[in-house]
Amino acid sequence: MTSFSCLMTILAFYVTHAHAHRLVPRSDHRSPLEEKVEDLSAELGRATAKLNALETSVGQLSTQVGFTVLVSENHPVTLHSIVKFDRQLYNQGGHYDTDTGFFTVPVSGVYSFFLSCEILPNQEMGYSVLKSGVTILEAHGGKSDNSAQTASSHVVLHATKGEHVWVRSFWKDGVARTWTSFGGALLTPDV
Repeated sequence: MTSFSCLMTILAFYVTHAHAHRLVPRSDHRSPLEEKVEDLSAELGRATAKLNALETSVGQLSTQVGFTVLVSENHPVTLHSIVKFDRQLYNQGGHYDTDTGFFTVPVSGVYSFFLSCEILPNQEMGYSVLKSGVTILEAHGGKSDNSAQTASSHVVLHATKGEHVWVRSFWKDGVARTWTSFGGALLTPDV
């Protein structure tokens, strides 16, 4: 039996027995038992409101949001263009859109985002991750002789429901390599 059910049973017992044994006088004045019943009713109302708020919080806590996406083929990227990751390794909730390149924040809370980019030998390339148009992290690399480089970055921050997060090139034209990846996950929803 839940606490709520138990409290309701006790309240019903008091009301039934008070009237059955004529403990409640028939007048405009409240007896101590009537006052107690009213107090318990008010407390029950407060407890019900708290229970409803907790049920809402638990529902939000069970929200799972996360994605990891890759570039499936090497393709040219122009300066300040959105990098569209077309290969989904994981997209819980479907909030990353491969057509637009945007992740849409479904639940306000604390998120973790990462970016890892592979850069061709003798090439300079840089990427930014933006949240609602503001750069929140960057990863870039410069020229190296005869070998590819990997640059990565990570951030934990608060994001609000409806905001967009995406990757954009910020440093020269180049090629997005197949192991360039972007991802994020909800760590803690707002309660």
